[in-house]
Amino acid sequence: MKMKTIIALLLVLSFCNCVQESVINPVEFQEFIIPSSTRVVENNDWAAYYIDTASDDSMFVVESALYDKYKFQKGQIIVIGNDQGILRKITAVQRQDETILMFVDSTSITDAMQRGHAHWQTRLNDIESSIVLYKSNYVEVSQQPPVLEIGFDVVMDDADADTTTTNDQITISGSMRLDTMFDLDFSVDNRLLDMCDWEANINQEVDMSMHVMKACDVNHQVKLVSIQYPGVHFTAGTLPVTMAPIVTVWLGVSGTTNGAAQTSIYRQTFTKVGLQLTPSGVWIPYSDFRNIYTTQGSSVASQANIQSYVTVTVDFPFYQQPGPHVTTRLTQELLGNSTWARRWELYLTAKAEIGIKTAIIQAGLENYLRDDVVAYRKRIAQGP
Repeated sequence: MKMKTIIALLLVLSFCNCVQESVINPVEFQEFIIPSSTRVVENNDWAAYYIDTASDDSMFVVESALYDKYKFQKGQIIVIGNDQGILRKITAVQRQDETILMFVDSTSITDAMQRGHAHWQTRLNDIESSIVLYKSNYVEVSQQPPVLEIGFDVVMDDADADTTTTNDQITISGSMRLDTMFDLDFSVDNRLLDMCDWEANINQEVDMSMHVMKACDVNHQVKLVSIQYPGVHFTAGTLPVTMAPIVTVWLGVSGTTNGAAQTSIYRQTFTKVGLQLTPSGVWIPYSDFRNIYTTQGSSVASQANIQSYVTVTVDFPFYQQPGPHVTTRLTQELLGNSTWARRWELYLTAKAEIGIKTAIIQAGLENYLRDDVVAYRKRIAQGP
């Protein structure tokens, strides 16, 4: 018992030390040149004179006073740093009584810049967020910077759909502490990316138990919670750059058993993944993964191949358009066979995916996706 206490204390200290390594830095920029064709609209002006947006986002309706101030013209790029941000190219301008119709199309960040360099890093949980619970009866979320804490107790499968009987259920219960940071370093020259380095750090502390009460063949996933971070703003020279990260957490179970089974694991993972853009326009991924764990007991029927997992997806849209994203999946996998010398084995696995949609960043740049930038699997326990 004393040894378990010491291990748990060391794990908590390790998690805290890892969190403290990250600091929030302001934007660094050098000789940013914003072309005259880029029209940065003040948030107060947009709030005062904006009227409506077409259902397909192809047109803005504004009061003529806004046009009188900014003199919008075809070919200009309009940038607004409000809420989730707006970045659009004007294709036509029409006056209609006392209102102005601005027809717009998609464009990219580099189209709005001529030259410059910016570097920004921050921790998401230091930013006020909006939380949506998808399993409100079973999930509790609290923000205690620098981490987000999620508690859960979810019935993943119920054979008779009767909540008053539990001998036919599969449940996953426990908690997770989540700390998410990201770093963006880029430079633009002649409206093209000269350099770009995107990095995300996702640190997780997961205490999770799975209980399978009877034989099953299951493949089920539930969304627990979505955390929206509205309007993360920074400036590149005089250009407001806006992203609105979204963190989504899922629980899942899949596999088969011919009887009851259970697992219980405490683990911490420190996942760093990133993408670097080469001068030739090719994305190069990189990663670093660390895993600390302790098992708290497992049991299994004579035949089993079943796993439970928690998935975290972090999307980083710019100006409401898809950008980078990162997904991690932490799995505990229980295998059992009565013919083995050791009747069961318990594995920990971890996978990470990183990708980027580039249209909002630079037109013509290749999208990128790699689903195994981290791929980890280790047997951590076995039993008679």
